[in-house]
Amino acid sequence: MSRHEITDKQWKKVSGYLPKAKRGRGRPEADLRKTLNGILYVLQTGCAWMDMPTKYGSYTTCWRRHRLYSKLRIWDRIWKWLLRDLYEEKKIQLGIVHVDASFVPAKKGGDKNRENEAG
Repeated sequence: MSRHEITDKQWKKVSGYLPKAKRGRGRPEADLRKTLNGILYVLQTGCAWMDMPTKYGSYTTCWRRHRLYSKLRIWDRIWKWLLRDLYEEKKIQLGIVHVDASFVPAKKGGDKNRENEAG
């Protein structure tokens, strides 16, 4: 198992957040764990989808799943679970976490022509 792949313990929890395969006719559903590992590989390495190793399956399948999971806000739920899990295992300290405001988008309707008052 590479460092880009999820562990059995993580898969057991995360798989509950993923949409179940549709039953019926047509092409068999791609292996969800391989697909998720492919998505994680691309997100961790920053490589292009088409440069993803073939052991994770089709890069187009991984890209489509990533887009679907983003649309359904599945990543948000997984992220919240992961943070809670890490906090309970005392692997992160929330008291030292902060947000850099320069990455917070402006509210809708804000004056886009005004110069930055902070800088």
